Order: sequence, then structure tokens, then C-alpha cells
Amino acid sequence: MRECSNLLLINVTLLAELTFMVNNSVIIRLQEPQMCSLEQQKDRTIITNGPVYCLESVQENLHIDRIFVINDKASDDMLSEFTPSLQDEEFIPYIKALTHEDRESSERCLTSQSTLVDCDGYAMKWNRFSRKRWQDAPFIYLKFGFSVDNPTLLIISIHPSKRKNVKKR
Repeated sequence: MRECSNLLLINVTLLAELTFMVNNSVIIRLQEPQMCSLEQQKDRTIITNGPVYCLESVQENLHIDRIFVINDKASDDMLSEFTPSLQDEEFIPYIKALTHEDRESSERCLTSQSTLVDCDGYAMKWNRFSRKRWQDAPFIYLKFGFSVDNPTLLIISIHPSKRKNVKKR
């Protein structure tokens, strides 16, 4: 599993190409769109050389005013798949608790606004009320990405994991 610390080996020019900055936020993209290895699986386009984003840079630059649920289905799932309904404020502690081991896959996704976004998907057992990992909690799946040159985290998908209690941690 590749981690962000591997970026120390990248020369400064290449690092500048893999990083975008807006309002002093830095999100490190590990795979540029043209460098993503794509594999079609049914109705999904899998990025086989993910993760796309450096998880640590995402976690460090996370702000509630720069999170946007972009897909209609994700918005609907926040209301219908969770009791009580999932709130935007819950994204920050969830994302900050993610580890590399929680990553499920990376995909190129078409949003409800017909925009292609490269995404990383994660799932972990999460207690929504104490806002922390909890072994007896259900898995919650979150898929996110970023538009080019924009630090707003786009929520593509959020729902109880379809792989309920399959993963072992």
C-alpha cells in the first residue's frame, strides 16, 4: 500500500504537478487523471493503481465549509439509510479516523451533474453517536473525490456498507 511519505522521493517539479493549492489548502493527488490505470467492471470504472489522493493531506485540509454532497443518491441515502438522518458535520470525524487499511477501491465516477470525478472509497466500523471506530458498529462506506484545482471534498457515495461485517479488523 502506497503512503504519502513515498512522495519524498519525487522531484519538486513532479510534486508541483501532483498538488493543487487553493486558499492555502493542499490536497496531494497521487494519480493524475491521465496516469490512472482503468478497468471496466460491469457499470463501474475501477482505478487499479489507486489510491488517487493522499489520505493524510485530505484529513489535514478538511473543513466543513468545503464538503459538498454532489450526488443525488448520496443525499437521498443520508436521509433514508441512516437513523437518525446523517448530518454533514459527521463527515469530518469519520474521514479523520480513516486509515489506509480502510480503503476499499478507487473509481472514476460520473456525478449527478454529469462530471467525471476520480474517487477513493473507504469503509470502517463506525459509531455515529460517539463518533469513533467501534468493533460492534456497522460498516459505513464513503466514496469521495475532488474536482480539478478545487479543494472542496465531493461526497460521491455514503451508505451502510453492502459488505456488512465481512471485513475483519
